[in-house]
Amino acid sequence: MELWVADLVCPVDGPPIRRGAVLTSSGRVLAVGEEAFVRPAEPVAEERDFGRAILIPGLVNAHTHLELSGLKRKPGPMEDWIVSLVREMRGWPAHLFLASAQIGAVGDVSTSGESATAISGAGMRGVVFHEVLGLDPARADEVLAEKMKACDLFPEYKGLIPNAVRHGLSPHAPYSASLALYRAVLKEARARGWPVATHLGESMHEVEFLQDGGGALARVHHELNGQLHGFKPSGLRPAAHL
Repeated sequence: MELWVADLVCPVDGPPIRRGAVLTSSGRVLAVGEEAFVRPAEPVAEERDFGRAILIPGLVNAHTHLELSGLKRKPGPMEDWIVSLVREMRGWPAHLFLASAQIGAVGDVSTSGESATAISGAGMRGVVFHEVLGLDPARADEVLAEKMKACDLFPEYKGLIPNAVRHGLSPHAPYSASLALYRAVLKEARARGWPVATHLGESMHEVEFLQDGGGALARVHHELNGQLHGFKPSGLRPAAHL
């Protein structure tokens, strides 16, 4: 067991504790409270007194893209950003994905899955949502099968903290993933016990695209993929569309 002591411990679900302590074991919190009550009778394997400091639970970024951390661009239209982003990422080798993944506990939406290695190796916690894209409903099963084949190549990440990294799936967004792909992803995720994340209502361009198939996002698809195969606008707003 390990004991972490500080002049102030903030458990978040209760008031701050003066001269508090946190007792842990194998990466799990066993007890939080006043030092006198938390300190076990037997010696601990490690103890640290931070003195005039505040201990708080680790902060979590519930939705991030670690792979994109190294991209710094001036603000511009969303559609222009998407095109430049996809073109740049298509040429990235795996080590650049790893180099960009330097954040703590996260829900990370990833195209490569490489961030799982960085999170695990750094002793962090998180969920890596493997991103799935494809607007053609006829190819939904094929697209998902390709993604799952890639996911299955990743080992079970033990890292510095056992089972600290979970895997999930993320159909990207209603403007880039067909409803057939959403259904296939949900079925696969339920079978594996994986969480699911998605993007929804990112811009008015998304609303326009789903309602009539036109606008800036239609131009993005044509520029990146040549044409739209199998997509039919639902005439609905994003939430209703799903």
